[in-house]
Amino acid sequence: MHVLITVSEMNDKRQAALKGRRFCDKHRQKELCLYCKTCELLVCDGCCLIKDHKSYKFNLLTDVADEHVQLLRDEEQKLDAATLPLKEAITAIAEEGRMLGANRQSNKVRITSRG
Repeated sequence: MHVLITVSEMNDKRQAALKGRRFCDKHRQKELCLYCKTCELLVCDGCCLIKDHKSYKFNLLTDVADEHVQLLRDEEQKLDAATLPLKEAITAIAEEGRMLGANRQSNKVRITSRG
C-alpha cells in the first residue's frame, strides 16, 4: 500500500528523523513516545486511546530505553567477567612461550659449546 504525502510533510519527517524523532504512521503529527508491551511496538499517545491498543500495557519509551541500556551494561559486565580468565590464560601461555624460547636458546648454546 502506498501513502501519498505532501512535500512539506516529507520535509517535516526528514527534519524529525535528523533530530532522532519518529512520528506515528496513523497519527502523523504525533511523536512515538510509548512502547506497547503487548504488541512490542512503538506507539503515540493517540494509539493508546483507540481500540487497537486501548486495553494494552504501555511504558514510556525513555523508560524502555533506560531498561535496555541497563540490560546491555549487565551483559557487558558478564562478558568482562567471562573474558578475564581467558585473558589471564593467554598471558600465562605467552609467558610460557617466552620461557620455552629462552630455555631453547640456552640449551642450544650448551649443546653447541660441547662440540
